[in-house]
Amino acid sequence: MINGTIIGTSVWIDYFNTTISDKTNTADKLLENKSVIILPVILQEILQGIRDRKTFDSIKGLLLSLEFFQFNEIETAINAASLDF
Repeated sequence: MINGTIIGTSVWIDYFNTTISDKTNTADKLLENKSVIILPVILQEILQGIRDRKTFDSIKGLLLSLEFFQFNEIETAINAASLDF
C-alpha cells in the first residue's frame, strides 16, 4: 500500500518557481518527511513546461526519486464512471 500525499501540478510549478505560499510550505514539509507520491501525468505536466536542459534534468531527478502511484488507466476510468451505480 502506498502512503503519501499527491501534490498537484500547479503547486509543483509554484514550488519550483520558489513562490512562497501555504501550499508550497506544505509541499516542502511533505518532501522533508518523504511522504509525497506522484502520478506519471503530473511528472509529464511539470517537465513539459521546463525550457532549459539543466533545470529539466535537475527537476526530473528530484521527481524520479519520489514514489510513483501507478494504476491501470482503463480499469480506473471504468471504476470512476461506475461510482453512481
